[in-house]
Amino acid sequence: MLLLAHHSFASKLVRLTTCLTFLHCLPSLSWAVEDESDSETPRSEARDAENPETEVSDLQASDAADSVKTKAVIHYTPDIPKKRAQSLIQYMTLMQRQDEVVQLSSLSNANDTDIGLAEDYYGLFLADATGNPQGGVLILHDSQQHGHWPEIVAPLREYLPEHGWTTLTIELPDTPARLRIAREDIVVQPRSTNSTTATDENEITPGLEPISTDQNGVPLLTEEAIDNTGPDLQGQPAELKKDIADAPIDESPEPALPRLAKLPDLANEPITEANTAEDTPIDPLEHYRKQNQQRIFAAMEYLRSKGQFNLVIIGYGIGAAWAIDYLAKQENVQDDNKGLTLVTIDALPSRHSSMIMNVQLEKLKLPFLDLIQPSKGYALKLGRTRQAIMNRNKNEGYQQIITSSMTSYHEDENPTNRRIRGWLKTNAGGTLVKMNP
Repeated sequence: MLLLAHHSFASKLVRLTTCLTFLHCLPSLSWAVEDESDSETPRSEARDAENPETEVSDLQASDAADSVKTKAVIHYTPDIPKKRAQSLIQYMTLMQRQDEVVQLSSLSNANDTDIGLAEDYYGLFLADATGNPQGGVLILHDSQQHGHWPEIVAPLREYLPEHGWTTLTIELPDTPARLRIAREDIVVQPRSTNSTTATDENEITPGLEPISTDQNGVPLLTEEAIDNTGPDLQGQPAELKKDIADAPIDESPEPALPRLAKLPDLANEPITEANTAEDTPIDPLEHYRKQNQQRIFAAMEYLRSKGQFNLVIIGYGIGAAWAIDYLAKQENVQDDNKGLTLVTIDALPSRHSSMIMNVQLEKLKLPFLDLIQPSKGYALKLGRTRQAIMNRNKNEGYQQIITSSMTSYHEDENPTNRRIRGWLKTNAGGTLVKMNP
């Protein structure tokens, strides 16, 4: 028992000794740390003294960072139609089909020379591959597409040349976005004060004097002061009145200005076309409409220059609206409709002129194939309206067909292509005619 107690006392003594030893060494450790910090301080100061450019470079770096932060960020709006056209031409070059790309210009439109919209754009041309030509076909794509769109457009332009038709697809501009209606600026008028209103008795608009009224609230009218009557001396002190009365009077009046014989001539600059073009703002919708009309006109003239006079226009989506617009503007369409045929696929009007297409359809009396997909509800509704218009006009060359879905038709031999080829052979097939020189 005594041995156990002695052992516990010894262990406690060892612990106490260890703690006292650690506390005795602690000040020396702190002094060592202070000595090391003091020794490093002159070293850093000496290093900075040896390299004075370090501080300057740090300041320049901080100033450059601040200038980058404060510099205005420039945002560039991408030209999506231009990039789309460049990508398509690059693709045709990689596929070694660059011979199909033709350069067209809207300058060939002689009917719209006063518009001043001259531009160059591309077209994809494929000649007849059978030796038995049937005619030329102009294919217009839908909005935000191109002339070699993989659905409907590309298979159709590659399929028809194998059956005697020369095809041409052109680039149409994108439909411009809707413009917001400009709001009128609201001008806040200052509130008039009225002494009869209890709430406005103590409110006086800055810069405006309250109108004095009588007991009935009728404003009191004061007589206007007569010119050159002198200052109003009523209520002024006697000394001021005496000084003003004794002041010398200048009897030599200021000489009158010379009378003008006539008004000065205005600098009238001659009005030229350049001045009017700069001052007149360009309407984006009108510019878009003229662009489409000129491009279609130039494409049709290009087909005629290749000896194609039996012409067919195939419009897909919004492209159908511009095909109808072109045919409605042609002269003598009602009297002589030979050589012009229309095919539409899911015809949609332009969203900026939704009612114009139905009005233009009333002028058409030519072969017209109207294809509609059953999955397009809006296209079906517009198709019923077109059929009613054609029935009222008794256009016997009009035929509307509710075809199957076309979204999965990427190959050339698809039902839509065969249907169009068969209908064109029956209703619009041409023959080779020898032209007089």
